[in-house]
Amino acid sequence: MAPSLLKINAMKKTFVFAGFLLLTFNHMLAQSKKVAVIVDERVELITTMQLLFDYPLVGKTDIKYKQELVDNFSRYQNDTSVLYFLNIAENNFGFNKPFNIGYHYTFPGFKQNIPFSDAENTQYEFGKHPEWKEPYADALKRFYAISGFHTFYKDHRSFYDSLIAGVATTVDSADVIGILENHYGVKQHSYTLVLSPLSIESGYSIWIKTKKGNDLYSIVGPNLESKITPDFDKRWIMQKLVIHEFSHPFCNPLIDKYYSLFEKDTCLFSPIKKALKQQGCGSWHNALSEFLTRANEIVLTEHIFGKDDADKVYNDYLNQGWIYIRDILPIIKKYEANRTQYKTLEDIMPEVIAYFDEEAKHCNL
Repeated sequence: MAPSLLKINAMKKTFVFAGFLLLTFNHMLAQSKKVAVIVDERVELITTMQLLFDYPLVGKTDIKYKQELVDNFSRYQNDTSVLYFLNIAENNFGFNKPFNIGYHYTFPGFKQNIPFSDAENTQYEFGKHPEWKEPYADALKRFYAISGFHTFYKDHRSFYDSLIAGVATTVDSADVIGILENHYGVKQHSYTLVLSPLSIESGYSIWIKTKKGNDLYSIVGPNLESKITPDFDKRWIMQKLVIHEFSHPFCNPLIDKYYSLFEKDTCLFSPIKKALKQQGCGSWHNALSEFLTRANEIVLTEHIFGKDDADKVYNDYLNQGWIYIRDILPIIKKYEANRTQYKTLEDIMPEVIAYFDEEAKHCNL
């Protein structure tokens, strides 16, 4: 028997309502995905141990918290755990490597739960240095246990919360993740901004490949001029640590994937090598990752802060020697203006490759 007209209309209303609920639920999920702002106990553990052996990239601000750490933990500076960390630090285990390793292990259990990717084993040389993995994790575990570090961390919870509150409001003021993921056409699993009172202001970018996707971490320290209390430059954090650093996991894999096509254009690195090496960029491969990231950063900065801020970033980069941004930026703007043709950033990579190929023809002229 055919259903009555009333039943058909009722069924239609039910499907429409169900569809509305599904759209609303998906929208709520999208809205709830935010940059988490935290003070991470494992980062504090690592930087405290670095402070004890006077690692040059920690403890550069004159804040009360640093002295409290020294007062509480200096008696452990000759412990085997700290001396082991010092030994591997003197053999190129620095910058973001200690934190990258840390995020592959459970905390506070210090058991590896995430495998190292081929890119990590190659780029960071983790594959060549087994002493940077289990023995390092064991050193962290020992110091954590014998020093009673968790008690110190727990006692400073209100201090950490005050730092988080001061930054989180600014980070939450814009739909940064929505803007990033819409721009790149790709999603990441999570985004975390880690405030680290002892770390350098320029910070570190880390992304960990998990079964659920990439977990992104941006570790940032306070202004060097901070006195007594760490002062985090919120506007700078948004532009440099959130937009720029969180763009790297979208851009770098594309350079890695197509580097065999870029490699023949290495001659383009010669005229900018000196200027870029002074900024910590010592290879053509790394330079390409920065060019692509910075060009996209300029476009994203305009979305979030406006054209004046974007123009300032653009001119600053040109003055610092990132000269190829001048011609990459129009390609990124073309990508953004034609998203029906270019669904993701990778779709326009042939044009980025073609630009460098054409530019390289002038190397010997």
